[in-house]
Amino acid sequence: MEEYTRAGTPGASAWEEEIRRHEALVRWVVGWQWLGTLAYADACQEGRIALWRALTRYDPRRGTAFSTYAVPAIARASRRAVGARLASAPFLR
Repeated sequence: MEEYTRAGTPGASAWEEEIRRHEALVRWVVGWQWLGTLAYADACQEGRIALWRALTRYDPRRGTAFSTYAVPAIARASRRAVGARLASAPFLR
């Protein structure tokens, strides 16, 4: 992550590499959550968006590992996606 924290603005390849490097983290978090009627692929996509946001907001100077910061963000995003899916379900209306 030093490539884009030093320069201020990351290059596309640095972002893509970080996303690829932490893709297993997204799948792990989504895998242990209840997804209701939400498809696994949709939950993973929400997790990837959360991972991207976590990468932009993570500050390594605070002394925590990136995974410690990213796991709650990914879990929260997939829970919100499940909640949005349940709220729009026709059987609840």
